[in-house]
Amino acid sequence: MSRLTVAKALTLPALRGTRVLAGANGLDRIIECATVMEVPNITRWLRGNELVITSLYALRESPEEQVRLIADLDQVGIAALLIKPKVYVDRLPDRMLQEADARAMPVLELPVETPYIDVLNAVMAEVFRRSSVRRYEADMVEDLLAGVIADPAQLQARAEEVGWNPQGGAVAAVIHIDPPQERGVNGGVLSRLCDRVADEVRAAVRGGNGLVAASGSRVRVVLASGREGVPVPRSLARSLLQSVQQDLARRGVATLSIGIGVPVDGYAALPDSYRTACRCVDLGRRLWGPGRLVMPDDVAIYHVLEAIGPGGGPVTGAAPTALPLHPGLQRLLEYDAANKAQLVPTLRCVLDEQGNLRRAAGRLFVHYKTVQYRMARIRELTGWDLSRPELRLAIEVQLRWLDLHSDRAE
Repeated sequence: MSRLTVAKALTLPALRGTRVLAGANGLDRIIECATVMEVPNITRWLRGNELVITSLYALRESPEEQVRLIADLDQVGIAALLIKPKVYVDRLPDRMLQEADARAMPVLELPVETPYIDVLNAVMAEVFRRSSVRRYEADMVEDLLAGVIADPAQLQARAEEVGWNPQGGAVAAVIHIDPPQERGVNGGVLSRLCDRVADEVRAAVRGGNGLVAASGSRVRVVLASGREGVPVPRSLARSLLQSVQQDLARRGVATLSIGIGVPVDGYAALPDSYRTACRCVDLGRRLWGPGRLVMPDDVAIYHVLEAIGPGGGPVTGAAPTALPLHPGLQRLLEYDAANKAQLVPTLRCVLDEQGNLRRAAGRLFVHYKTVQYRMARIRELTGWDLSRPELRLAIEVQLRWLDLHSDRAE
């Protein structure tokens, strides 16, 4: 069950008749608790994600402070401001509502006849109910991935508690969260961001019979097919998680790196799927940076190459020595280091695009003729005939080994 948002809180019977005065674009903000504000400098006592209820008594004589209140509360990170007007303040300043709209911070109008205590009790009861279900779900995910749940009857009983169908095959996935770089991130901010990502993932995978658990900077997912003898299609896991990844990136919420494990027939093997997913996300971030969705097939060659070892260490113009490199590739590495050139990255891109120079130019953000020139220079330095498949294979394998043991780690 997802966390309580402002929009969902507005559907509670205790909030019947409440109007949205401003900040409608922030109705997806999360409510973790509710509190009453009838004293000045309330922000000293807030931690974030509160539904703040007030009559504005403490600020009744100062429209300027009422306007400033919006910025102060938004900086703390409250969920919404619920005001009972016409008790001490007849009319809210237009600039106050405009500020709330600009910050997408909901300002709500509570009916005069609704007691504060009814709102407090209803909101906190709903927060507790939802958090309890999420805790059961998270505990179940952790136990499944650790191989703790082995008895089918126990599995079924716990699955019923969270409304999940454990039948059929399963697959594990791991999501690593990278917050937007421009935001200052402390433990509390990262925890709230992780919870928000988990809610988005939970909403996406529920229809695919999924469970979600979140902690630190990672979200763990278990998907089950729901039918005995039926595996989980890897394409389903990819499409569900990729939709969340793309949506959160588009909205600037977070960059997600995703690893998906190998589908398994039974829960005894689910820890193996989880370890594979962790390896996929870690290798993907190490090789290509954050923001990739990686499946086992994407990194299969790197698992083979890891066994060779790093040899001489990070690449700084000369290659590591554990894997014998083609002399031509060695010359290209040395040429790039001495001339600050881009021959090796260009070669890698052209090979990835199966020799299509125009597509390679598009990926490299350079002119087509620049790629033509670089490839001609590569032929001059190496004497290669890249129409030979065995030569292309050898060079591609060695380039990927360089990826693995270079200094491009995160």
